[in-house]
Amino acid sequence: MIHYSTPRCVEEFDILNEVGKGTYGQVFKAIDKRTQQYVALKRVLLKNEKEGFPVTAVREIKILKRLQHENVVRMLDVVFAKPTDADKHRGSVYMVFEYMDHDLSGVLAYRSQRTADGGTGLSSGNLRPDEVKCIFLQVLRGLDYCHKHNV
Repeated sequence: MIHYSTPRCVEEFDILNEVGKGTYGQVFKAIDKRTQQYVALKRVLLKNEKEGFPVTAVREIKILKRLQHENVVRMLDVVFAKPTDADKHRGSVYMVFEYMDHDLSGVLAYRSQRTADGGTGLSSGNLRPDEVKCIFLQVLRGLDYCHKHNV
């Protein structure tokens, strides 16, 4: 027997702020009201709504649903916003991800800022060799996992 769960609405999340914007969507930091967990909500851009849901988003969702690895950000759910005439973002689809405080560029930017402020004493925000090795190993482990799963 197939069990269908009730689709969740984006209204079940408190959106705190925008944390990023790109070609394929807009990302917000939010709190899941049900679990009190911080999450990242990625609003899927629907550029040509006449043509339906973007195939790139469908592909991304299918891939992310099957990936479970400590070095790959986890997609938790897909939620929607109910359409209304008053709000142009209603009817949108959102992918719910675990929230990460920083990506690699954020870590590097933070290091550069601390160095400029005199916080670490390291020249030009460079990472120490042991930090580079640790980060590189994490990237390689995540990449290896993705490749083994045909991503």
